[in-house]
Amino acid sequence: MFSQMVGETALIIGLVSFLGLLVQKKGFPFVIEGTIKAIVGYVILQFGAYLAIEQLSRLTVLLERAFNVSGIVPNNEMIAGISQWYYGQTIVMIMFTGLIVHILIARFSPYKFIFLTGHHILYMASLMAIIMVGSGMVLWVQVLVGGVVLALCMTFFPAICQPMMRKVIPDQNVAIAHFGSIGYVIAGYLGKAVASKKPSEKKWSEKTVSSLSFFTNMNVTITLFMLSFFIFVGVFAGMDILSEQSGSRNVILYAVMQSVKFTAGIYIIIIGVRMVLTEVLTAFKGITDKLVPGAIPAMDCPVIFPYAPAAAVMGFAASLAGGFVSMGILIGFNMAIVLPAIIAHFFSGGASGVFGYVMGGVRGAIVGAFAHGMLITFLSLNLMPVMNQVGYTQTTFSDSDFSIVGLLLFWLLELVF
Repeated sequence: MFSQMVGETALIIGLVSFLGLLVQKKGFPFVIEGTIKAIVGYVILQFGAYLAIEQLSRLTVLLERAFNVSGIVPNNEMIAGISQWYYGQTIVMIMFTGLIVHILIARFSPYKFIFLTGHHILYMASLMAIIMVGSGMVLWVQVLVGGVVLALCMTFFPAICQPMMRKVIPDQNVAIAHFGSIGYVIAGYLGKAVASKKPSEKKWSEKTVSSLSFFTNMNVTITLFMLSFFIFVGVFAGMDILSEQSGSRNVILYAVMQSVKFTAGIYIIIIGVRMVLTEVLTAFKGITDKLVPGAIPAMDCPVIFPYAPAAAVMGFAASLAGGFVSMGILIGFNMAIVLPAIIAHFFSGGASGVFGYVMGGVRGAIVGAFAHGMLITFLSLNLMPVMNQVGYTQTTFSDSDFSIVGLLLFWLLELVF
């Protein structure tokens, strides 16, 4: 039951809201209302994410068919699912230990972040279990070491992003809880490095934005981008591949509808984010005052998309381009091929685009997210030898923090044991 609850971020969000409102001694109806609204808000966010992921999955199939390639598929969900089948007990105990240590760190240290993205806790605990079981340590040592490392990850990664998060959301004390943090920070610094310092370019940018106001509507921009992408893949690969996926439907109408559904998914995400933030921040006052003074809620990466939606779209496109360039490099050097993890490029690439944008404008968003796309490709490739040793031969984790933590922990255990 515990592992299932931790995997359900909506329930964690609801529990946080419930405790926060309870500690504030709000009336019972107010507590129930706030708890349910927080849960519903996150479920709305999830529905949007599922709708977007469905279209991204279709696009992944098209890309594989279009380029006629197969190789390593970075996919957090796949790894976590397989890991729970084999190491379920270890994963649950690592999560339980990690959460306790994480709360203690927040209570007694200057790092007050409370990591609320349940599925990423589950993914990181799965990584810990995979490596710990492979090390040959006894169970209680696996759980202790894995739990402490998990707790440190839940504290450290929101902390390194927080200076830039204050620029993304300056009016709310919110952190980001998503294990792509190293990629975001690198994207932000690269964005700052390439930022234009010429006033004339800034004025030109403002003039351009004004003249292209048609494209400043987020829904229009996302729909046109995805439509262009679907058609590009169809033309590049041959429209017969797109026809095969669309079935009896006209391929152009099919591409239009997939693009619109993807845009609807993003819009739903934004609505859910706003609803969750309203309820969680209200409830967090009670946690701040009573349980963990100064606590900062750390939430999933889509929480930043509403603050720079165009940058998130640019980040997705640039990160995906980085993934394709990296795949081309691997093919050119006759190395193992890492297929672009489209879901990771969308969520983590989009967040990298936002970080790059707040630090360096449009140029920063593009350069930072492109570098992010290359980074997660080569990090996934470097993690594969570790995954191979524990029986995972065709899949690995997709986001930057998983690869870096996995490699460091594996090397450390190799030295010690």
